[in-house]
Amino acid sequence: MIVYTSIDPRITTPDHVAVTAMWETSWRAYGWEPVKLNAADATSHPYYDAIANSDWLRLTINAWPYMRACYCKWMVMTRVGGLYCDPDILNYGFTPNDLPHVDKNCPAVVLHTGGIPSIMWGTALWYELVVRGFRNAALMRWAGKYCVSDDIGDMNLFADLWQDRTKIIPLCLSYGDPGWETSSLVHYHGGCFPGENKIEMIGRVRPIGPSLTPTIKSNTL
Repeated sequence: MIVYTSIDPRITTPDHVAVTAMWETSWRAYGWEPVKLNAADATSHPYYDAIANSDWLRLTINAWPYMRACYCKWMVMTRVGGLYCDPDILNYGFTPNDLPHVDKNCPAVVLHTGGIPSIMWGTALWYELVVRGFRNAALMRWAGKYCVSDDIGDMNLFADLWQDRTKIIPLCLSYGDPGWETSSLVHYHGGCFPGENKIEMIGRVRPIGPSLTPTIKSNTL
């Protein structure tokens, strides 16, 4: 079974390459076929310009190239549908048989605590509807819901638009959450290990195994 992630070559660094290599290795070890989609391909999506050129969506605490890549992951997933996973979520035992049952009555399920859309399964149509919601929010500036000081990002917009209509099964924990040490899915998000080498730190706190760790050098991430 395929698991997708999205890589944006416009902002990719050697550090991102190293983390993605660890992601790919950890998922392949448990029976998945990791596939890396090119986030830049989102430029062909009919709503790309409305999202990428929106001054309102740029009202975010994050750098816009990073935030643009976050929106792009949704757009490239409209082509394929299926399981999406951010490249900083490592697999410690989650197999295709562990994927919750989904059918036509359950078009999407988010697998992260708090309903964070960093790992999720959805139909291609569901991803398209989420992107459409982003586009509409950008065009309408969301009727003043957010003020300039608020963080407008894909996760906050998703929470407003879709979280209460999406099934949440919290199988993935963030590093530092209670129980992360034994979770089969761990999210080593950008706030982990500030100023440290992420690859080295993961190897210290919870390695994916000597036979699985990629031999790639990385600077701090």
